[in-house]
Amino acid sequence: MESNPFLISGYISPDYFCDREKEAETITEAVLNKRHMTLFSPRRIGKTGLIRHVFYLNSKEKHFNPVYADIIATTSLPEFVETLGKAVFTSMARNETALKKILKNLAMLRPRLTIDEITGAPSVTLSVASGQEAVNSLELIFSYFNNQKTQFVLALDEFQQVTEYPEKNIEALLRSFVQQSSNVTIVFSGSRKHILTGIFSDPERPFYNSTQLLEIGKINSESYSGFIAERFSSPSRSGCAST
Repeated sequence: MESNPFLISGYISPDYFCDREKEAETITEAVLNKRHMTLFSPRRIGKTGLIRHVFYLNSKEKHFNPVYADIIATTSLPEFVETLGKAVFTSMARNETALKKILKNLAMLRPRLTIDEITGAPSVTLSVASGQEAVNSLELIFSYFNNQKTQFVLALDEFQQVTEYPEKNIEALLRSFVQQSSNVTIVFSGSRKHILTGIFSDPERPFYNSTQLLEIGKINSESYSGFIAERFSSPSRSGCAST
């Protein structure tokens, strides 16, 4: 039986990624020049794949340390900090030395480290008990960013979720940390356009006019059809079309 030449989720490499050259160039140019970005489009159009693609393209040159955090499942500031902290651990724990260093720097988050018995990959769970502890932990995380030699690019996926947190002034709090950080560039992304763009386009809100906005549309049908034909003609027949 021939294998399906497409995958519907995840990211592997540029060989399995369709189009988006202009968008990838725009994001890369922005973050390398330390300009924050906001990406928005309906779900299943490919924002997450595009972010992963940009991270991959810059991985060999090590222009920056990429951190990706999907906050769609978070319901409060402590959960946001737990998700962000875990994303930092996952991104930076490349070897035992790096892992020990980050565990020392972020000990306040009470990380609990486990090792997958099959893959040997480390997995971290964090515990943030209260709103004040979340604020303190955020300060610790951004301090960690600023104390590293290499720039960080932090992708916060489904960022509009912060508007549903019960805590007040979340946007102002996050904006203060972003504003004070010289070594981290943020890529905000989301699928609820009116909420997400409101955060960055309303003069009365803390993040007003602080990012470069980029709307992600559907891939050109000609580009997609050419990509599909190429994947079906590939000898391995094991590609995927990233949307």
